[in-house]
Order: sequence, then structure tokens, then C-alpha cells
Amino acid sequence: MSNIIKKIKQLTLFSFFLNSFFLFLNSLFLILYSFFLIHIFSPLIQFKRKLNSYFLIHNSYQGSALIITILVIAVVSAIGFSVSRLTISQMRQTTQLEDSVKAYYAAESGIEQGLLMWRYNHNVEVPKENLSQDDPQTMRVFMNDMSTKDANISQPEPNVSNIPYYDLRIWYKNPIINGWSDEIVCSENATSSYCTNPEENQPITRTGTEPALAKDSAIQYNLQGIDRIWLSWEFEDDSYCRTNCRGVDGSPTSCNANYSNSICMLEFIPINEQGDMDWEQKNIFTYDDKFELSYPIDNIQTVRFRVFGNGLKEYRISKQATSSDDVKMSSGYTIIESTGYFGNAKRRLQIKINRTSRTILGPYDMVIYQAK
Repeated sequence: MSNIIKKIKQLTLFSFFLNSFFLFLNSLFLILYSFFLIHIFSPLIQFKRKLNSYFLIHNSYQGSALIITILVIAVVSAIGFSVSRLTISQMRQTTQLEDSVKAYYAAESGIEQGLLMWRYNHNVEVPKENLSQDDPQTMRVFMNDMSTKDANISQPEPNVSNIPYYDLRIWYKNPIINGWSDEIVCSENATSSYCTNPEENQPITRTGTEPALAKDSAIQYNLQGIDRIWLSWEFEDDSYCRTNCRGVDGSPTSCNANYSNSICMLEFIPINEQGDMDWEQKNIFTYDDKFELSYPIDNIQTVRFRVFGNGLKEYRISKQATSSDDVKMSSGYTIIESTGYFGNAKRRLQIKINRTSRTILGPYDMVIYQAK
């Protein structure tokens, strides 16, 4: 960081000398222009002197000296004012750049700490449990002594200008909106209203041209503290699901009336608090279940959904909430957000981690983090 600040100072100093040179040229022009004006007005002064002599008024030279003095003072004052203003502006810009760099590195330190915390606990939430994006609380860390305190992210620390610090937030749960906490994933082909016309401030994961959940892939969610969920999903190609069916022995066969023997299925794999699969609650939802259903769960830590036959263009997992402090529905991603502060500068960094594959989405240069 010191090398970057040194380079910033060198560039700022070069810019200052360059601007000073152009200011010198401008001042030289003003002086020459002043002498030019004096030369132009000299005949008028001589004419005024002769006119005064004609009328016997004996004050010939005092007026011209006063005019020259005023012109010189004006030019020197303009030069001095311009130089001082340029110097103050350059100093202010240098300070802002230094503060911004220090704030950025403070934010990066927060990201590193968040990744280290997540590495040893994939369900970590900072600064408190059951945190979601709409919660303004944050853990504030002062980098001079690494002391911490709970704070509000919208309220920077007062009277602290010479100590870098950062606000760290880690969450993976969705906010409660209109009594529901929803995990919504939509591709560009999604047609349901919760994808095309979502609630205000509703977080939605949009996959673009990719399916919401690709064929033969899985997604995992934390359901600790939740006793019932509402499921809704749509396969990408209905015609494909309605024309490709299998018999009991797995061989191709004609589809029955409700397409329950379609190869398009969604597997529900619950994992209890001991880390074992709960075979009694394990289920496979066939194509005829695809619209929407309410599903009770008991003593479940996490659940994994796997899709067969065809990908999903959209899906929604919801949990009804009775209060703002109720358990929230987890998302498929962990968000680590760090806001660095120094002086009057503030810089914010945010990364997104896929909770199933445990990979960071998008490039990010890590120093101490390695996935395992």
C-alpha cells in the first residue's frame, strides 16, 4: 500500500509542477499584456498632461503612477491567488486519493476475514444469527487494535478520521417480505409472476440463458428451524417431459394420463442434524406434482434438491414467517460484504459464494483463502 501511495504522490507532484508551469506562462502573458495596455494608454496620459498644462493644472505625473501601481498590484494578486488555489486543490486531491486507497485496503481486509470465517463455518452469519440483506446491523472492526463493536452500516464512526476500520456483514438468508421469506431462482424463460413481476425489494437470482437448475444437478439449502416449506417449480421443456416416460423396469413407454411416469422428476434429499440422510422424509416429486405444494419437514438441518430428465426454468422455495424475527429461508449463496473507511473515504466490496459447490462467483484475488 505504501508503494501505491508513493506513486500517487509522485503523479500528483508532477501534475502540480506541470500546472505551475502553465500558470507561469499565463502570468507572463498577463504582465506583457499589462505593459501593452500601459503603452496604449501612454499617449492619452501625455494628452491629459498637455491639456492640464493648458488649463494651468499642475498635477501631471501623479495620475499615471497610480494607474501603473494598480495594474501591477492586480497582476501580482491574481498570480498569488491562482497559485495558492492550485496548491490547496492539489493537496486536497492527494489527501482524497490516499484516504480512498486506505479505505479500499480496509475493505479488502474485511473480505479476507470474512472468507476465513466462512472457511471454517459455512453457516456463519455476521454480526448475528438469522441475518439477511435488509438488516443494517454490522460488525465494525478497528484496524489499529482489531477491536470490534456492533454498529449500523449507514452510520460511520464519528470523530475517527485517522484510524482505518471496516464494517463486515455475512449472510445467506432471504429477507421477510409480506410475511414470506422466499428463495427465487429464474432463468430468462421464466413465466411465473414471482419472476416476471416480483415484490418490491424481493431478492431474485437470475441465471440468464442458463437454467435455474440444470439437468442432473443439485442445489442445497439450510432449513434449520423450519418445519414447513412451500415448493413451486417449472421444467424447461414441457413437451419433452410429456413425451418421454419410463416404465417400472426403466424402459421407454407411453405416458399415463397425469404423466407421473415422466422422466422429469425432482428429488428431495433431507439431511438431519446428525449429518445423515433421512430416508423416511426422502421423496421424489414426479412431473404431475410440478405446480405447487406444501411440504412438512421435521428435524432437518439441510435439504438437497436434484432434478432429472430436464432442467428447471424457475423454482421457488418459501417459508411463512409470523414475525420479523422469525427464521428466514436460506438462499443458495453466501454474501460477504465489507465496507472500508478512512478519513472521508468509503469503499465497499462484496463477493458471492455458491453454497453447494462452495466456489466464489466471479474473479477475486485471494491471499489467504483456499477452497477445500
